Amino acid sequence: MPHGQRDWSNVGADEVVHGLADMGELAARMGSPVTFNREGSILLIDTFESGHSRWELTGIAPYEAKISSEWARYGAYSLKFDVAANAAKYALMDTYFPYPVPGRYGVEFSMRINSHIGTVHMDLRFFDGKQRQKYLLYLYPIAEQLKIWDRTLGITTVVDPLPVQTAGAIWHTLKLVVDMSTQYYQRIILDGSEYDLTDYRPTVLGTDSAPYAFLRMQFNGYATGAGVVYVDDVLITQNEP
Repeated sequence: MPHGQRDWSNVGADEVVHGLADMGELAARMGSPVTFNREGSILLIDTFESGHSRWELTGIAPYEAKISSEWARYGAYSLKFDVAANAAKYALMDTYFPYPVPGRYGVEFSMRINSHIGTVHMDLRFFDGKQRQKYLLYLYPIAEQLKIWDRTLGITTVVDPLPVQTAGAIWHTLKLVVDMSTQYYQRIILDGSEYDLTDYRPTVLGTDSAPYAFLRMQFNGYATGAGVVYVDDVLITQNEP
């Protein structure tokens, strides 16, 4: 019995080859890292297979940032941070990209962390030449809390408790979606759970900066021991639903 489409066309059926009209599924089968959440259109992918040249790596010493082959979510490499045993010490990664067409944007990344990372912080900003929108997310693995910054409420807890595995070869994937056209948060996805954020708004301030967009991810240490983070598969998406 025919059960699919010919592999050279999306019309008609074939005896042995299943049809594949979903190009996202085709990309995943060919090894794309875009397998966690396939919503939105890809604006940027970085798997660190070719280094970290698009990122500015800084921090409060002592810290170390380097490409590592010790662990990877996909492929052979990830970006590794070692952070001192001190809550005031951190390592961070920044990147800049052209100001996009206003709409819904997502930032997704995967990480493997040990039990001495106190805070995972994401900072996403849009500068349009007149205003600056600033979306801030804070994940506290030890305190098991997820927070965001709201323009009225300040730092606000949105999930508590939120257990995050810090032992073993466990990769966690986090995605934040915002709507820069209406200036509202949309949702956070962490592993298999999704949380609605549509009641919250980012900080918006005046600016005379030329238009651009900015993404920062920061990893703070903790007092009890040296923190280690492996980061892989950073995605920026547009046209989010």
